[in-house]
Amino acid sequence: GERLPEGRIGEIKVRGPGVFAGYLNDPEATAATLDGDVLSTGDLGFVSGGELYLTGRLKEILLVRGQNLMPHEVESIAEREIGGGRCRAACFTVDSGADGEQVVLVAEAPTLEREALARIEEAIRRQVGNAFGLPIADLAFVKAGRLPRTTSGKVPRSRLREDYLTERVPR
Repeated sequence: GERLPEGRIGEIKVRGPGVFAGYLNDPEATAATLDGDVLSTGDLGFVSGGELYLTGRLKEILLVRGQNLMPHEVESIAEREIGGGRCRAACFTVDSGADGEQVVLVAEAPTLEREALARIEEAIRRQVGNAFGLPIADLAFVKAGRLPRTTSGKVPRSRLREDYLTERVPR
C-alpha cells in the first residue's frame, strides 16, 4: 500500500475517476480487486524518470525455495538455447509435495532429433542453474508452433500448467 522508490518493482495499483466501481452482482470479485477506490491491477512494474514500466503479472511469479522468479527470465534463457526467436518456451511451477514448488519448462523444439534435443536440454538446464541456482524439475519439448497462444501471441502459462498436470501438453 506504499509508494515504492524509483526503480523498485512492486504491484501496480491505480486510483482515479476512470477506475470502475465494481463487478456487476459480484461482490466477492469486487472485494478481491478493489480496496475502497484503489484498483489492484495484478500487474508488476516500476517507475523510472516519471514513466511506468510493466514487468509482469503478480500471479505469474514463481516462488521456488524462497526465491522469487519471473517466468520470462527463465523462458528467455531457454529460448536463447533453442535458437533465438524461432521457438518459444513457457515455465511454471508444480507442487512436488515435500520438495515444495518446482520449475517445469515446456519448450518448442527446433528439431526432434534425439541427440540434438539432449544437447539443448543440457544447455538449458546448465544455464538456468547458473543464472538462478535452481534445477528444472521437468523439461518437456513440443513441436515448434505447438505451444498454445492467446490472440495477442502470449503463452497462457496457467492453461499450459493445467494441460501439463492433466497430461494434455501437445507433444
